[in-house]
Amino acid sequence: MDSVTQALLGAAVGQAGFSHRLGRRAIGYGALAAFLPDLDMVAGFAGPWASLVHHRGVTHSVLVLTLVAPALGWAVWKLSKRGRMRTWTLLVWLCLLTQPLLDWCTVYGTQLLAPVSTRRFALDAVGIIDPVYSLPLLVSLAVGLIARNRLVHRRRAVAVAVLVLTTGYLVVGLGLSHWARTRALRELGHAGFETAAVRAMPSLLSANLLWRVVARNEEGDIRTGYLSAWRPRPIRFRRFDRPSDPLVDRALASERGTLFAWFADGYVSAQVTRSEQGDEVLLGDRRYGMLTEASPGFFRARARFTPQGRLIDVERVRGRGQVRIGEELRATWAAVCTGMPPQTKG
Repeated sequence: MDSVTQALLGAAVGQAGFSHRLGRRAIGYGALAAFLPDLDMVAGFAGPWASLVHHRGVTHSVLVLTLVAPALGWAVWKLSKRGRMRTWTLLVWLCLLTQPLLDWCTVYGTQLLAPVSTRRFALDAVGIIDPVYSLPLLVSLAVGLIARNRLVHRRRAVAVAVLVLTTGYLVVGLGLSHWARTRALRELGHAGFETAAVRAMPSLLSANLLWRVVARNEEGDIRTGYLSAWRPRPIRFRRFDRPSDPLVDRALASERGTLFAWFADGYVSAQVTRSEQGDEVLLGDRRYGMLTEASPGFFRARARFTPQGRLIDVERVRGRGQVRIGEELRATWAAVCTGMPPQTKG
């Protein structure tokens, strides 16, 4: 999830479990520990492909974070000059783990077992940005910073209540994702689409009420659609059949093409463009999309070939043009209320 929300969650854990023993410092250090794993975003300076590999990689591994927690706990104990080292270590460890565990609940995918495994885990229970989840954590932080020290038990009670509320929100999201997947599988089966994998992900800023369904078969053909949890209707699927073209196979078999497919969990569409100067294959990560824009996903890559069919390179495609947030929000909530998203958009 976004780094601000991660820090707020760490602050709430520090406030709920440790502020009575460590004071308000537990809130600050809890927020810092929960934020630290996101420092892997600096991998983006090493190039556009490095960020795909390393963001939510080893710094989000429950194994690695468990190993580094004692050293960080000792350092915080020395800085704070208060409490016991084991108490600080427990605080740091729990708040470090909130980062990968919350990211696990999102749609992006997190390498929980790196470096032992490169598998990306994703529960699809909440979006990568969700104010409905974040705002209660902000309230908890405000109470923790404003309330007087003699009200420490009330501060803790507020934080505990917020953690229970936000965790319940994630559980509901997980249930809705399962419901949307089950419904999509049934409808795709009736349509004769032999599904190899399907995911249902909350649409951006929809409060888990609008779900984007993406499915693929063994041949790489993809279907996408939207389902309203408020007013469910039959899903209008959009087709993205993979072209039967050797250029597509070559693009996906390349080192960067394989990396892109791994990152996209296999939900990759392909478009072939031919010209006298050379051919191109545009790869799109179809897990993501917007109601008001029919583009090949937020993450894209382009494979370029010579006129003779030799692969030149595979590069990430940056930039999506102007995104009209207001228009997207209106379309999202219209789809939530009516169950009828725009038919021609991806």
